[in-house]
Formats: sequence, structure tokens, C-alpha cells
Amino acid sequence: MRRTPLRHALVALCAVTLASLPILSARASSTTTVFSMTFNEYGLGSTVSYPDITGTAQPTVFVSVVPKPSRAKAAENGTTSTNRSMDLRGASASIPAIVGLKSSGSDALAVGSGSFTWRADFSFDTTIGGGENILQRGLAGGPQWKLSADDGRVLCALRLSEGAAALTTPAVTIAAGNTKWHRGECRRDASAGTLTSTVSRWDTAVGGFVVIGSHTVSGAGGDLRFDVDTQVTIGGKLSADGSPHPSPDQFDGRIDNVSLRLG
Repeated sequence: MRRTPLRHALVALCAVTLASLPILSARASSTTTVFSMTFNEYGLGSTVSYPDITGTAQPTVFVSVVPKPSRAKAAENGTTSTNRSMDLRGASASIPAIVGLKSSGSDALAVGSGSFTWRADFSFDTTIGGGENILQRGLAGGPQWKLSADDGRVLCALRLSEGAAALTTPAVTIAAGNTKWHRGECRRDASAGTLTSTVSRWDTAVGGFVVIGSHTVSGAGGDLRFDVDTQVTIGGKLSADGSPHPSPDQFDGRIDNVSLRLG
């Protein structure tokens, strides 16, 4: 049977479409969850002592609240009536409550030179102070990735090596007294060498988070390595040995949906 030009065009279009399907599937599965943490396993008002995580790091990472688990309580997360969050409003610089994730053996929390994203949902108390660290690995002066909200200024920071200058995104400011739920996301794009911060606010009218600010800076490419004992911390910072830091930068509010993803 003789094929018309139209038939040739249709055959070619189908071939291109089918050939593209495996590529789309590969892209969709290219992200790996290192860890994801919610607090739904806790009853309302109960103490958050050893939060559960899922992800590739789960078998080899120990999770605990240091040093005062009694200051971390399960609360509603404000976006749904069923989910729970971790309420740190009972903690303070003098009585901190900070979640630490410590890897054993090989570094299950490593990000290396590739792309990665760290993210957390958070809600401030009625007052906003200094510090207000939400999610990080590493301390000032050394290798570090961090999401912080010092004085309500939400930003992402990245330092590739000891003594190097920290790369930070411009801040998105949340005013004191704003207790709405927000989402902070930081992404290092290895191919572009960029660091992007995206801050969103929960909108009850649309039933989801709406972006209120996003910034991208360059210079983020390179290998990022930590000592295996360096903990990922949530709600503040711990000393290098995992003990309470003398200046913990305690977050004052609620935190939920914390994650680290590669790719």
C-alpha cells in the first residue's frame, strides 16, 4: 500500500512521541529522598523524643531530640486537621530542644557535588527573635548548608569548605506576629552552579502554598563533604560532638514536613 505524505508525517510523529516516553520516566525518577520527616505518629500534645524518618538514610541514621525532648511537643500543623507538627514554642536558648540526625558507618546524609534540595514547613510564634535556624548541616566557618529565618529573614546558605565564604540568597522577610504556615525550600543546582531559595505561604483559599519570594545566586557548584559525625539538625544547632551548642539559634515555633533530596 502506498503511503501518502500525511501518513508518513503521522508515523514520524508517533515514533518521536514513543521515543520520548522513557526519557520522561527517567527524569521523574531521578530524585532520591535521603530523608523525610513528619510527626503524624505522635498524639496531640505528646512529647517528640525520637521522630521517625523515611528515605534512603533511614536504616543507618539515629534521630533524637537534644537535650530536652520534653520541650518538643506534637501540635496541629495548621494546614490540615489531621497532620501533626513539632511544636518548639516551649524551648529557648537556655532550654533548647533540637532534633539531631546522626549517620553511622558511611555518610548516609552525604550530598557530594550533585544537585540537592532541603526543605521544611514552619510557623513562627507571635514573636520572632535572632537565630531561628530551621534546618541545617554544619556550623559557621565550616562546610554547611542551611535554611534559617533570623529575625524573620528567611534565606538559604551554602559553604563548600572550611574557611570559604558563605553563599547566601537574599532574604524573604516575614513580619513579627505572622503565625501563618510557610514553606522554605533551598536548592543547589549542580549543573547551573546556582543556589535558589523559594519561600511560600499557606493560602486557605486555594488550599495550598503560594510562592511569596524566590531568589537565585550563582557560585554554588563544587564538592560539599562533611565529617560523618556531623549531624543534620532541625530547629537549631548542636555542637560538633552533638552536645547542646552554647548559642543554639533555637527556632521558636512549629516545624513539619522536613526533607533532604538528591537530584
